Amino acid sequence: MANNRTILLVEDEGPVRRLIARILEMRNYTILEASQGEEALAISETFPGDIHLLVTDIMMPVMNGQELAIRLASLRPRLGVLFISGYPGKHVPEGLESSCKVDYLAKPFKAEVLLDKVTLLMNMAGHGK
Repeated sequence: MANNRTILLVEDEGPVRRLIARILEMRNYTILEASQGEEALAISETFPGDIHLLVTDIMMPVMNGQELAIRLASLRPRLGVLFISGYPGKHVPEGLESSCKVDYLAKPFKAEVLLDKVTLLMNMAGHGK
């Protein structure tokens, strides 16, 4: 049973991306997967429906998650963003929090914590069930 919520998942490590996608699919989210920022932008430009949440790694080659989030938030103003990172400290860019709902999750994390953060962001952005 679909819940009509779409998540754009951007993670450059394939096994990590697939694991996160499986966790989110268990909650019936539609998952759009990208391995890097430019690919995610292309998906966003061609996807005809709403993208409710961006889940992105912060440290990626070419375009980092912060730059990606800023660019996508300007195209999709109701987009929520969940940054994930294995590096210590929060990495939320200045000004992004005022334009969309943002949270941060440190790797490694438990599936339940990921799902709780996603649910919270969906609700904050007005995309709850």
